[in-house]
Amino acid sequence: MQTERKDTLRREAYTRRSRVRNAELLSESIRERLMVLPEYRAAQRLLIYVGTAEEVQTLPVIRSAWESGKEVAVPCCMGGALQLFWIRSIDELCPRTLGIMEPSADIRAQPSRAAIVSCRAKTACVERCLGGAGRQR
Repeated sequence: MQTERKDTLRREAYTRRSRVRNAELLSESIRERLMVLPEYRAAQRLLIYVGTAEEVQTLPVIRSAWESGKEVAVPCCMGGALQLFWIRSIDELCPRTLGIMEPSADIRAQPSRAAIVSCRAKTACVERCLGGAGRQR
């Protein structure tokens, strides 16, 4: 029953996302709102997904984070487990599973530092970062 509900919700989300008009404008609006938050401005490290074509485009946020001196970590599923990798350049990303931009083999081979993530609410972004590959955590 849980799997059926999850599949239904996933299909509904994909349908809604595919109907979005002016996706780039929406992404820009979301980025602008994020980057003025006091929590974002005060953060020294950023854990963020790399958006696919259908998601909020996060590469501009990642670039801006580096420009302001923040460290950036991105999630990647490895052997069924979510791992976080610190990246310093877009060049350290490459298309992997389903064409999603993820850390390159060189970056994945390096030992990763731990990350502590504080979340105020369960959101779709948190679900993707914590769930990875459709798993419940």
